[in-house]
Amino acid sequence: MSDENEILFNRWVLVPLEALRAVPDGDGAFGALAMSFGLYERFLSSRIHSRGESANDGARYEEASKDFDGQVSPQDFKSFWDMYRVGVQHYFHPKHFVKGADKTRWGWDMSESPEYQPYPVVQQKENDLFIIAINPWAFVYHVVNRWKEYPELMNELSATKLGEVRPAPAPVTAETHYSTWTSPAPSTYTVSPIPPNYPSTGKWPG
Repeated sequence: MSDENEILFNRWVLVPLEALRAVPDGDGAFGALAMSFGLYERFLSSRIHSRGESANDGARYEEASKDFDGQVSPQDFKSFWDMYRVGVQHYFHPKHFVKGADKTRWGWDMSESPEYQPYPVVQQKENDLFIIAINPWAFVYHVVNRWKEYPELMNELSATKLGEVRPAPAPVTAETHYSTWTSPAPSTYTVSPIPPNYPSTGKWPG
């Protein structure tokens, strides 16, 4: 990861996640998962693309299974992704649903207790009831640490290269104290309030 990308990763990923981690009772987990799902999909797709392969859904499920050393099957990861990633990203909440010809019921369970893992675990509670359990913050740490281990993949996907931060024009006043976030292509995001000068505290495990 270049120095510039590392600065952006700290500002846009590590510092916001650290703020969410500080929320009492672990309640920042939903927001942290929303960030980490996009980051993990980016990581999986980037790793597949770097090998010259097509990063479709099936390939990502296979890659995730390998990434977790086979502790979750591709099919179980797909169920997790449909429940957690689709639910959180589209509805800010994991989904519960009935699926299959046998109409099995599927629900979710999250905890930071030691018995919960950084990867999804499918638990059969009744004949027709399955729960997908995960430690949300352990999953977040796993995703962050994957990017620390493979920083060269950050801009592997040309359509989603990290953007730039343009400082406010001088002189800076209360009215002009903002930054503009710009993509590498000729398009500009709307003006937003400038965040504080964020150095990462570096309190991430791993």
